[in-house]
Amino acid sequence: MGLFDFLKSSSSSSRSNDPLSRLKQELRNCGWANTVDGIICDYRVPASVLSDVVTYGDCTTRSIAAQSENIFVDTLVRLADDSEACVRESVASNPLTPETVVARLSRDSDSDVRSGAAHNPMVSTDILTRLAREESWSIRSRVAINASTPSNVIERLSKDEDAFVRKYVAWNKATPSYILDTLLKDDKDDVRERAAWNPMLSASAISKSIESDDIAILKGISTNTALTNSQIEMLMANEQHRGTIYRGLAGNPATPESALIHLAKWRDGDTRGSVARRKHAPEHILDILANDTEEDVRDYVACNSTAPTRLLAKLANDPEARVRATVAKNPITPVEILRKLNQMSPRPVYSLAWNLATPTDILESLSYYTDNSDVRCAALLNLATNGQMPSI
Repeated sequence: MGLFDFLKSSSSSSRSNDPLSRLKQELRNCGWANTVDGIICDYRVPASVLSDVVTYGDCTTRSIAAQSENIFVDTLVRLADDSEACVRESVASNPLTPETVVARLSRDSDSDVRSGAAHNPMVSTDILTRLAREESWSIRSRVAINASTPSNVIERLSKDEDAFVRKYVAWNKATPSYILDTLLKDDKDDVRERAAWNPMLSASAISKSIESDDIAILKGISTNTALTNSQIEMLMANEQHRGTIYRGLAGNPATPESALIHLAKWRDGDTRGSVARRKHAPEHILDILANDTEEDVRDYVACNSTAPTRLLAKLANDPEARVRATVAKNPITPVEILRKLNQMSPRPVYSLAWNLATPTDILESLSYYTDNSDVRCAALLNLATNGQMPSI
């Protein structure tokens, strides 16, 4: 009897034939930590699976499970007493963790655990204020980027001696504009770039940044979503730093179609790739990029969840297997194209196993795939949840 037949015969009972039960058993038996960790990262993994894997998984597995938005609260409470700091850190940062547990972990002896509490979006302002005075720059950085941090604490952290803390203040979209304006003058490039990126930057500071010769500020401002069309035109006219500006604007949701046409034909592949993966990019622009000479650019079109069907059909016949596999993983790829890809060589089994749109018969076949436990687990997860968030 071959392994394929053995796997099928081992699932003869109604209980073991259930995809969720088979997934739990597969995760217990696979022996590959990377497989377990890769599966439980998925947003659809049921709480019952997470509760199961934390009983036998290593510290990394328990840490990943503790970050899930699906996990049972009582599982989080149990993991709050885990012997490994990385697990307690994940519990402390999870918004589902009860307030009393977060408060206790915010005083944990390990600084990483306290840093996790500082990262929790539901943590109280009193705890954030206390953690902002910690000696660890990592903890202060987590406080600095937390949207719940009081503005007076943000202002104090904007003057922190550590550049990483100031950068996270600049990264926080809740940071007041007058603080961001000040951080544009910081002596560290990363801080100035992040401040220029922040859409809460004042209108006057945005205008000044557009005319700046500072490469860090130009990198940030070209990605600022508060830019107007006229400001984007001004940036594109900057010939001295055109490459940097174009790369930023290509991924900026504020960039208008008139500019995207030019960026889609720009000589830099990274710029064209950023345009290719934009949601709701105009069809005629994706047309250009689907015929790009660079594989990476075509691959970005293939993964675009708003790409038209005719372009996905075209890329399903791309000479590069990686591009075809990306089409196979795109959740908007029509079933008839997925069936065609399932017949191709090499067969994009991993992509098909993960795709929410893959037909049940193909998933069932892949759930017994002998060569790769990752493929079996992904297919079983898809079958168990039917592409939806589970209730168990």
